[in-house]
Amino acid sequence: MTHLRILCGAVGFALILSSCSVSTKRAELQSDDDKPTEVADEVSLRADRSEVADLRKDIPDDVKKENDELALVLSMMKDGTDEPGKVRDRFNTAVRKKREKFDKTMRKQRDDFTKTERKTREEFLKNLKSERDSFVNGRKRTADARKEFFDDQDVKRRDFFSDQTDKRREFESEVNEERKTFEDYVREQTNRFNQEHREYSTAYYDRQKAEALKKRMAEKEKRINEEKARDAADSAAAQGITPAAATTRDADLEQFKNIPNVAPTQLGPKDDKGK
Repeated sequence: MTHLRILCGAVGFALILSSCSVSTKRAELQSDDDKPTEVADEVSLRADRSEVADLRKDIPDDVKKENDELALVLSMMKDGTDEPGKVRDRFNTAVRKKREKFDKTMRKQRDDFTKTERKTREEFLKNLKSERDSFVNGRKRTADARKEFFDDQDVKRRDFFSDQTDKRREFESEVNEERKTFEDYVREQTNRFNQEHREYSTAYYDRQKAEALKKRMAEKEKRINEEKARDAADSAAAQGITPAAATTRDADLEQFKNIPNVAPTQLGPKDDKGK
């Protein structure tokens, strides 16, 4: 949580620095009298950016990885132009590749463990046989000595295989834990993606509907204008007026309608009563 606060503070601090950079550039365009101050601001800005980079270095790799992967999931929907089905296909492909990589790593771990286990067992049995051959082919032993030797070999054998069983059980437990952690991670990322994908799909289809409605309205307006032009042409043809003359007449009529209204003015001389 502390590292998350550090990351958020660093991002906010970077935004403030960007604002300061814009203000500095505007100041440069307005006046050349403040150049010493601007140079000092630029030096301070570089230092602040370096401090932000140092803060990010302090964030653990697993936290940075989680943040980067979340950004990757969100970046799949940043454009808003791809069909929701294609976005989901890309996410499923990414999950499938990640699962294949994880399975490959698990198989390698299991193969390496099995090879080491087999090699250790073969070496142990080989040494045990060598000790037995040396004991049997050596000088004559008493019954008690022979019993003690073989009993000791049985104890070694039981201890060895018991130890191998414990190591195998511990290995399987670790593998199962890694598998569980991975599946929990995939489930969390999938839930997060599904939530973002629902919002993305709603916005995408709403935009598609709005664009389709806009297109239909434009086509309707175009069709109405074409019908008006066709009706005007038919009316002009019925009156024996050419389209050019009808256009001129309509323009003159429109210009006449736009003449402003003025107060009436008496044109003749006023009589004495009107004085």
